Amino acid sequence: MRVLVFLTIPVAGLLMLIGAPDPFGWRFNAGLAAITCGACMLMMLPVHRLRRSPGRWRRRLGTTLLMLLLMLAALTGILWTNYHLVVFRPVSVEGWRADLGALQKALERTPPGLRERAHRCATPELTALSRDLPVLADDQRLARLIHAIACLNDGHTVDFPFFPAANFSPVPLQFRHFDDGWFVTRAAAAQSDLVGLQVVRIAGLAVEDAYHKIRPYVAADNESAARVRAPAYMLSPRLWKAIGVSTAVDGLDLEFASTSGARRAVRLQATSRLRYLWWYLEPRAWLFPPAPPAGSPPSAERKRDPWWLTPVTNRKAVYVAFRGVRDRRGETLTMFGARLLKTAKAMQADRIVIDVRDNGGGDNTLFRGFVAALAGSEFNAPGRLLVLIDGGTFSAATNFVSTMERQTRTILVGAPTGSGPNHFGDSRTLVLPRTRIAIQLSTRWHQFGDPDDVRTAHEPHVAVRVTSREYFSGRDAVLEAALDWPS
Repeated sequence: MRVLVFLTIPVAGLLMLIGAPDPFGWRFNAGLAAITCGACMLMMLPVHRLRRSPGRWRRRLGTTLLMLLLMLAALTGILWTNYHLVVFRPVSVEGWRADLGALQKALERTPPGLRERAHRCATPELTALSRDLPVLADDQRLARLIHAIACLNDGHTVDFPFFPAANFSPVPLQFRHFDDGWFVTRAAAAQSDLVGLQVVRIAGLAVEDAYHKIRPYVAADNESAARVRAPAYMLSPRLWKAIGVSTAVDGLDLEFASTSGARRAVRLQATSRLRYLWWYLEPRAWLFPPAPPAGSPPSAERKRDPWWLTPVTNRKAVYVAFRGVRDRRGETLTMFGARLLKTAKAMQADRIVIDVRDNGGGDNTLFRGFVAALAGSEFNAPGRLLVLIDGGTFSAATNFVSTMERQTRTILVGAPTGSGPNHFGDSRTLVLPRTRIAIQLSTRWHQFGDPDDVRTAHEPHVAVRVTSREYFSGRDAVLEAALDWPS
């Protein structure tokens, strides 16, 4: 009976956790506390029996386990509050220099083209950083390291500022670049009224000036990808401080404008990166995908699958949401290609629209059969096969686009991809032994274009402006352009 009573506490906590609108409010904190306390209470039952045992060694074991449980509960609280306190450890100048030396040796083992880039920019910057270490604070050291890696212009070789050993925590906000400016797309529940507002100033700088200030620290293959990735860097007060912008280390000043032109200044406090990651990944929405509002375009649908199709009967088209280059349980991409063509033929569709926007990649070996099926079908004709692209189309997704370009008569619609036909990839993680900084390093040159193809992106055949007004009204201008393209 006691077990059942104790079990209700973490179950209730889990329900509170799932029901919380975001991980920044009291409901999430109460749920997390209930799960932790309930789990500890359940584990306390055998510990309590051990401590009341007549055997001395059993009592000592019970006491030891009790101390471990208390430490585990405290550690859980620290991790969710600021896990940097657990992960980070001060490192001497000598330790930093040893890590920088290890990084330079690792860069010598990267593919030839990337290694030459490192010789031109990263190696001199790392050498200068090693020299300046005694006069730099830890945040400044890390910012300089991020800059040195970003100069390689390789989106797969990244020293991302939110890896555990860094202390660049973000504020709870998400915004993105549209053709008419930068706009808030998501905010914590307490600041939900910020959604839809235009960001006009950040860290005391006009937003475009802020972007150009942070751009040299953003690892990306091209400008299209950089504008997709930049907000993650622009949300950290400590990073701004580290690169020389006068701001607080734990609060970020932002100024917003409404459609009427009214201005609003807000200071947001940095939050735990675990909380931010929980919020960003939306585990509740992943477990229980919400139904899109009535009348929404098929691209608004969310599923746990990496790809799916939706017939657009009123336009005699089949829409394919291609969110990740991987197989799914029970069906490979090659099998999906056969099913897609069967569906399109059965409904006498005029065209197939494949959406690889925000597809971050996956396994390059999986899409060949899929592309081959499309290339050999009746849809491999002008205007009958269209692919939607943007700056979030990256890595294996770009390789898919490259293969479609070479083997089919596809029309590309949208904005430039996040990488080009030929690019570095297949990253591996290098954890520097003393600072514990994690760096992604490319290990392979992917050549899906001609050997002399120097493009850093696939430019769309049909460029489409995406404005904030269309986005917030639920329209998909890129998909509309594809459906309206003459066959």
